[in-house]
Amino acid sequence: MTTAPEGEGQGEDHDGGPDPVLSDAARTLAQDHGIRTEQLRALGKRVVKASDVQRLIDQGLTDQGLTDQGAAAVAAGASAASEDAAVVRLSARQRAVAAVVSEAHRTIPAAFAAIAVDLTAFRAARGGAPYGLVELLVKAIAARHADFPLFFATPGADHTLTLAPAANVGVTVDVGTGLFIPVLKDAARRPIGDLTDDLMDFRVSALRQNFREDAFADEAITLSLHNEPDIILAAPIVHPGRTCVVTLCAERSEVALAEDGTPFTRPVTTVAVTYDHRYLNGRDAVRFLTAVKQDLETADAITRLAG
Repeated sequence: MTTAPEGEGQGEDHDGGPDPVLSDAARTLAQDHGIRTEQLRALGKRVVKASDVQRLIDQGLTDQGLTDQGAAAVAAGASAASEDAAVVRLSARQRAVAAVVSEAHRTIPAAFAAIAVDLTAFRAARGGAPYGLVELLVKAIAARHADFPLFFATPGADHTLTLAPAANVGVTVDVGTGLFIPVLKDAARRPIGDLTDDLMDFRVSALRQNFREDAFADEAITLSLHNEPDIILAAPIVHPGRTCVVTLCAERSEVALAEDGTPFTRPVTTVAVTYDHRYLNGRDAVRFLTAVKQDLETADAITRLAG
Protein backbone atom coordinates (compact mmCIF):
# COMPACT_ATOMS: atom_id res chain seq x y z
CA MET A 1 0.00 0.00 0.00
CA THR A 2 1.26 3.50 -0.82
CA THR A 3 0.16 7.08 -0.40
CA ALA A 4 -1.21 9.29 -3.15
CA PRO A 5 0.67 9.84 -6.46
CA GLU A 6 4.19 11.19 -6.26
CA GLY A 7 4.90 14.88 -6.52
CA GLU A 8 1.75 16.03 -4.75
CA GLY A 9 2.76 16.31 -1.09
CA GLN A 10 2.49 12.71 -0.07
CA GLY A 11 0.99 12.15 3.35
CA GLU A 12 0.59 15.85 4.13
CA ASP A 13 -2.56 17.19 5.75
CA HIS A 14 -4.22 19.61 3.31
CA ASP A 15 -7.41 21.57 3.68
CA GLY A 16 -9.22 18.60 2.13
CA GLY A 17 -7.84 16.16 4.70
CA PRO A 18 -4.93 13.70 4.76
CA ASP A 19 -3.81 11.92 1.61
CA PRO A 20 -5.49 8.51 1.22
CA VAL A 21 -3.58 5.24 1.14
CA LEU A 22 -3.62 3.57 -2.29
CA SER A 23 -3.33 -0.10 -3.13
CA ASP A 24 -0.55 -0.81 -5.61
CA ALA A 25 -3.06 -1.39 -8.41
CA ALA A 26 -4.91 1.83 -7.55
CA ARG A 27 -1.67 3.79 -7.56
CA THR A 28 -0.74 2.45 -11.01
CA LEU A 29 -4.16 3.38 -12.41
CA ALA A 30 -4.04 6.85 -10.88
CA GLN A 31 -0.61 7.57 -12.33
CA ASP A 32 -1.43 6.19 -15.77
CA HIS A 33 -4.64 8.22 -16.06
CA GLY A 34 -3.55 11.44 -14.39
CA ILE A 35 -5.86 11.20 -11.39
CA ARG A 36 -4.86 13.95 -8.96
CA THR A 37 -4.47 13.63 -5.22
CA GLU A 38 -7.32 16.03 -4.51
CA GLN A 39 -9.65 13.86 -6.60
CA LEU A 40 -8.65 10.81 -4.60
CA ARG A 41 -9.06 12.72 -1.34
CA ALA A 42 -12.54 13.80 -2.43
CA LEU A 43 -13.63 10.16 -2.39
CA GLY A 44 -13.60 10.41 1.40
CA LYS A 45 -11.87 7.05 1.82
CA ARG A 46 -8.81 6.33 3.90
CA VAL A 47 -7.91 3.35 1.68
CA VAL A 48 -8.47 3.71 -2.08
CA LYS A 49 -8.74 0.56 -4.22
CA ALA A 50 -8.40 0.09 -7.99
CA SER A 51 -12.18 0.01 -8.36
CA ASP A 52 -12.41 3.49 -6.79
CA VAL A 53 -9.88 4.90 -9.26
CA GLN A 54 -11.59 3.13 -12.14
CA ARG A 55 -14.84 4.84 -11.16
CA LEU A 56 -13.14 8.23 -11.49
CA ILE A 57 -11.77 7.20 -14.87
CA ASP A 58 -15.20 6.06 -16.04
CA GLN A 59 -16.61 9.43 -15.03
CA GLY A 60 -13.98 11.17 -17.15
CA LEU A 61 -12.29 12.74 -14.12
CA THR A 62 -8.74 12.56 -15.47
CA ASP A 63 -6.16 15.11 -16.51
CA GLN A 64 -5.55 13.30 -19.76
CA GLY A 65 -9.08 13.21 -21.09
CA LEU A 66 -9.74 11.22 -24.26
CA THR A 67 -6.91 11.34 -26.78
CA ASP A 68 -7.59 11.83 -30.47
CA GLN A 69 -6.55 8.24 -31.08
CA GLY A 70 -8.82 6.98 -28.32
CA ALA A 71 -11.73 9.08 -29.58
CA ALA A 72 -11.24 7.73 -33.08
CA ALA A 73 -11.24 4.18 -31.77
CA VAL A 74 -14.45 4.77 -29.84
CA ALA A 75 -16.09 6.34 -32.89
CA ALA A 76 -14.97 3.49 -35.12
CA GLY A 77 -16.31 0.93 -32.69
CA ALA A 78 -19.65 2.69 -32.46
CA SER A 79 -20.07 2.94 -36.21
CA ALA A 80 -19.12 -0.70 -36.69
CA ALA A 81 -21.87 -1.95 -34.39
CA SER A 82 -25.18 -2.60 -36.06
CA GLU A 83 -28.22 -0.79 -34.73
CA ASP A 84 -29.85 -3.97 -33.47
CA ALA A 85 -26.72 -5.45 -31.87
CA ALA A 86 -26.85 -6.17 -28.15
CA VAL A 87 -24.25 -4.19 -26.22
CA VAL A 88 -23.25 -5.20 -22.71
CA ARG A 89 -21.33 -2.77 -20.51
CA LEU A 90 -18.91 -4.24 -18.03
CA SER A 91 -19.64 -3.66 -14.37
CA ALA A 92 -17.47 -1.24 -12.44
CA ARG A 93 -15.91 -4.18 -10.63
CA GLN A 94 -15.02 -5.97 -13.89
CA ARG A 95 -13.66 -2.75 -15.40
CA ALA A 96 -11.35 -2.47 -12.41
CA VAL A 97 -10.26 -6.08 -12.95
CA ALA A 98 -9.69 -5.30 -16.64
CA ALA A 99 -7.46 -2.38 -15.80
CA VAL A 100 -5.35 -4.43 -13.38
CA VAL A 101 -4.89 -7.46 -15.64
CA SER A 102 -4.08 -5.27 -18.64
CA GLU A 103 -1.38 -3.54 -16.64
CA ALA A 104 -0.09 -6.90 -15.42
CA HIS A 105 0.17 -8.35 -18.93
CA ARG A 106 1.87 -5.18 -20.14
CA THR A 107 4.50 -4.94 -17.42
CA ILE A 108 5.11 -8.33 -15.77
CA PRO A 109 7.12 -11.12 -17.50
CA ALA A 110 5.44 -14.08 -15.84
CA ALA A 111 6.60 -17.69 -15.61
CA PHE A 112 4.80 -20.72 -14.20
CA ALA A 113 5.37 -23.97 -12.31
CA ALA A 114 2.99 -26.56 -10.85
CA ILE A 115 3.28 -29.55 -8.53
CA ALA A 116 1.01 -32.49 -7.65
CA VAL A 117 0.12 -32.90 -3.98
CA ASP A 118 -1.02 -36.20 -2.43
CA LEU A 119 -3.92 -35.46 -0.05
CA THR A 120 -4.01 -38.84 1.70
CA ALA A 121 -2.33 -37.54 4.87
CA PHE A 122 -4.48 -34.40 4.88
CA ARG A 123 -7.71 -36.38 4.78
CA ALA A 124 -6.53 -38.75 7.50
CA ALA A 125 -5.24 -36.00 9.78
CA ARG A 126 -8.19 -33.70 9.30
CA GLY A 127 -10.84 -36.20 10.35
CA GLY A 128 -13.95 -34.18 11.18
CA ALA A 129 -12.12 -30.94 11.94
CA PRO A 130 -13.95 -27.84 10.65
CA TYR A 131 -11.11 -26.51 8.49
CA GLY A 132 -10.53 -27.26 4.81
CA LEU A 133 -7.71 -27.53 2.30
CA VAL A 134 -7.83 -23.81 1.52
CA GLU A 135 -7.10 -22.83 5.12
CA LEU A 136 -4.36 -25.45 5.43
CA LEU A 137 -2.71 -24.21 2.23
CA VAL A 138 -2.85 -20.64 3.53
CA LYS A 139 -1.03 -21.83 6.65
CA ALA A 140 1.51 -23.77 4.58
CA ILE A 141 2.20 -20.73 2.39
CA ALA A 142 2.49 -18.40 5.37
CA ALA A 143 4.84 -20.81 7.15
CA ARG A 144 7.36 -20.29 4.32
CA HIS A 145 7.56 -16.52 4.77
CA ALA A 146 10.99 -16.59 6.43
CA ASP A 147 12.45 -19.16 4.01
CA PHE A 148 11.19 -17.47 0.83
CA PRO A 149 10.90 -13.74 1.62
CA LEU A 150 10.94 -12.61 -2.02
CA PHE A 151 7.67 -14.45 -2.64
CA PHE A 152 6.10 -12.05 -0.11
CA ALA A 153 7.84 -8.88 -1.31
CA THR A 154 6.66 -5.73 -3.08
CA PRO A 155 8.63 -4.61 -6.17
CA GLY A 156 10.02 -1.08 -6.07
CA ALA A 157 12.08 1.23 -8.21
CA ASP A 158 15.62 0.50 -9.43
CA HIS A 159 15.30 -3.29 -9.10
CA THR A 160 14.53 -3.21 -5.39
CA LEU A 161 12.07 -5.20 -3.29
CA THR A 162 10.41 -4.30 0.00
CA LEU A 163 10.10 -7.35 2.24
CA ALA A 164 6.80 -7.92 4.02
CA PRO A 165 6.94 -7.87 7.84
CA ALA A 166 4.17 -10.48 8.10
CA ALA A 167 2.68 -13.25 5.99
CA ASN A 168 -0.53 -11.51 4.93
CA VAL A 169 -2.20 -13.80 2.39
CA GLY A 170 -4.77 -12.41 -0.04
CA VAL A 171 -7.35 -15.01 -1.11
CA THR A 172 -9.51 -14.65 -4.20
CA VAL A 173 -13.26 -14.62 -3.57
CA ASP A 174 -15.76 -14.68 -6.42
CA VAL A 175 -19.37 -15.57 -5.59
CA GLY A 176 -20.84 -14.02 -8.73
CA THR A 177 -20.66 -10.39 -7.64
CA GLY A 178 -17.15 -9.76 -8.96
CA LEU A 179 -13.61 -10.70 -8.02
CA PHE A 180 -12.32 -9.63 -4.61
CA ILE A 181 -8.99 -10.36 -2.90
CA PRO A 182 -9.43 -9.76 0.84
CA VAL A 183 -6.43 -10.42 3.05
CA LEU A 184 -5.90 -12.93 5.85
CA LYS A 185 -3.62 -10.90 8.11
CA ASP A 186 -0.59 -12.50 9.79
CA ALA A 187 -1.73 -15.95 8.69
CA ALA A 188 1.36 -17.72 10.03
CA ARG A 189 0.65 -16.77 13.65
CA ARG A 190 -3.13 -17.05 13.78
CA PRO A 191 -5.06 -20.25 14.58
CA ILE A 192 -6.48 -22.05 11.58
CA GLY A 193 -9.98 -21.69 13.05
CA ASP A 194 -9.69 -17.91 12.82
CA LEU A 195 -8.80 -18.21 9.14
CA THR A 196 -11.84 -20.42 8.57
CA ASP A 197 -14.07 -17.78 10.18
CA ASP A 198 -12.49 -14.98 8.14
CA LEU A 199 -12.94 -16.85 4.87
CA MET A 200 -16.63 -17.35 5.63
CA ASP A 201 -16.97 -13.66 6.48
CA PHE A 202 -15.25 -12.79 3.19
CA ARG A 203 -17.81 -14.80 1.21
CA VAL A 204 -20.70 -13.10 2.99
CA SER A 205 -19.15 -9.68 2.40
CA ALA A 206 -18.64 -10.53 -1.27
CA LEU A 207 -22.31 -11.47 -1.61
CA ARG A 208 -23.40 -8.25 0.09
CA GLN A 209 -20.55 -6.22 -1.44
CA ASN A 210 -19.89 -4.57 1.91
CA PHE A 211 -16.22 -5.28 2.64
CA ARG A 212 -14.48 -3.09 5.19
CA GLU A 213 -12.01 -0.77 3.49
CA ASP A 214 -9.08 -2.33 5.36
CA ALA A 215 -10.00 -5.84 4.20
CA PHE A 216 -7.75 -5.44 1.16
CA ALA A 217 -4.81 -3.72 2.84
CA ASP A 218 -1.25 -4.98 3.32
CA GLU A 219 -1.39 -8.03 1.05
CA ALA A 220 2.00 -9.76 0.74
CA ILE A 221 1.16 -12.81 -1.40
CA THR A 222 -1.93 -14.00 -3.27
CA LEU A 223 -3.71 -17.36 -3.25
CA SER A 224 -5.98 -17.76 -6.28
CA LEU A 225 -8.66 -20.41 -5.85
CA HIS A 226 -9.52 -22.50 -8.91
CA ASN A 227 -10.80 -25.43 -6.88
CA GLU A 228 -14.13 -26.02 -8.59
CA PRO A 229 -14.62 -29.68 -9.62
CA ASP A 230 -12.43 -30.99 -12.48
CA ILE A 231 -10.12 -27.95 -12.69
CA ILE A 232 -6.65 -29.48 -12.92
CA LEU A 233 -4.49 -26.46 -13.83
CA ALA A 234 -4.72 -22.67 -13.78
CA ALA A 235 -2.19 -19.87 -14.31
CA PRO A 236 -3.65 -16.55 -13.13
CA ILE A 237 -1.85 -13.26 -13.64
CA VAL A 238 0.55 -11.75 -11.13
CA HIS A 239 -1.03 -8.53 -9.90
CA PRO A 240 1.02 -5.34 -10.01
CA GLY A 241 2.71 -4.91 -6.65
CA ARG A 242 3.20 -8.64 -6.10
CA THR A 243 5.98 -11.01 -7.11
CA CYS A 244 3.83 -14.13 -7.46
CA VAL A 245 0.43 -15.73 -7.12
CA VAL A 246 -0.16 -19.26 -5.80
CA THR A 247 -2.99 -21.35 -7.23
CA LEU A 248 -5.03 -24.17 -5.72
CA CYS A 249 -6.90 -26.44 -8.12
CA ALA A 250 -9.60 -29.05 -7.52
CA GLU A 251 -9.21 -32.24 -5.53
CA ARG A 252 -9.33 -35.32 -7.75
CA SER A 253 -8.62 -39.06 -7.72
CA GLU A 254 -5.47 -40.40 -9.36
CA VAL A 255 -4.39 -43.97 -10.08
CA ALA A 256 -0.96 -44.79 -8.64
CA LEU A 257 1.14 -47.92 -8.18
CA ALA A 258 2.14 -49.42 -4.83
CA GLU A 259 5.71 -50.65 -4.34
CA ASP A 260 4.64 -54.14 -5.40
CA GLY A 261 3.03 -52.79 -8.56
CA THR A 262 -0.55 -53.00 -7.31
CA PRO A 263 -2.68 -50.13 -8.63
CA PHE A 264 -4.64 -47.99 -6.20
CA THR A 265 -6.35 -44.60 -6.19
CA ARG A 266 -5.32 -41.64 -4.09
CA PRO A 267 -6.69 -38.10 -3.65
CA VAL A 268 -4.49 -35.41 -5.18
CA THR A 269 -4.59 -31.76 -6.16
CA THR A 270 -2.39 -29.32 -8.06
CA VAL A 271 -0.69 -26.36 -6.40
CA ALA A 272 0.94 -23.91 -8.80
CA VAL A 273 2.77 -20.60 -8.74
CA THR A 274 2.87 -17.89 -11.38
CA TYR A 275 5.81 -15.61 -10.68
CA ASP A 276 7.46 -12.44 -11.92
CA HIS A 277 10.62 -13.68 -13.61
CA ARG A 278 12.39 -10.39 -12.91
CA TYR A 279 12.56 -11.29 -9.23
CA LEU A 280 12.10 -15.06 -8.98
CA ASN A 281 13.63 -17.89 -10.99
CA GLY A 282 12.47 -21.39 -11.80
CA ARG A 283 14.62 -22.94 -9.10
CA ASP A 284 13.01 -20.64 -6.52
CA ALA A 285 9.54 -21.66 -7.67
CA VAL A 286 10.35 -25.38 -7.53
CA ARG A 287 11.87 -25.09 -4.05
CA PHE A 288 8.88 -23.11 -2.79
CA LEU A 289 6.32 -25.55 -4.22
CA THR A 290 8.26 -28.55 -2.92
CA ALA A 291 8.33 -27.08 0.59
CA VAL A 292 4.58 -26.41 0.53
CA LYS A 293 3.94 -29.91 -0.87
CA GLN A 294 5.94 -31.51 1.95
CA ASP A 295 3.89 -29.68 4.57
CA LEU A 296 0.61 -30.73 2.97
CA GLU A 297 1.68 -34.38 2.63
CA THR A 298 3.22 -34.93 6.08
CA ALA A 299 1.01 -35.80 9.04
CA ASP A 300 3.26 -34.07 11.60
CA ALA A 301 3.39 -30.87 9.54
CA ILE A 302 -0.37 -30.89 9.06
CA THR A 303 -0.90 -31.27 12.80
CA ARG A 304 1.51 -28.41 13.47
CA LEU A 305 -0.12 -26.08 10.92
CA ALA A 306 -3.65 -26.91 12.07
CA GLY A 307 -2.81 -26.81 15.77
